[in-house]
Amino acid sequence: MHQLLAYVFSIVAALVVLGVVILCLVPEWLDKIRIRSELKSFGAEFISMTEEEENIEWVESRYGRTWRVVYRDTEGNEIAASCTCSFLTGLNWRD
Repeated sequence: MHQLLAYVFSIVAALVVLGVVILCLVPEWLDKIRIRSELKSFGAEFISMTEEEENIEWVESRYGRTWRVVYRDTEGNEIAASCTCSFLTGLNWRD
């Protein structure tokens, strides 16, 4: 019985660790897909994105992730803009 409980505890602990890892990695991956998709719908070419740490309002930092995105528009101009991604509010461009 003791071995069974130890085995079950090990499985539960492993699932919790896996869940935490997934919750940390999946939102960033989904943000990249969402941003690339939106830029593509406007005919723009995605170049890069980095997470913005500075000058983030508390609400945005708590409920979403803010990204600095660099892309090339249909006229060939390279543009840098900020956006916030969240499961609740979607993708919102800030500038």
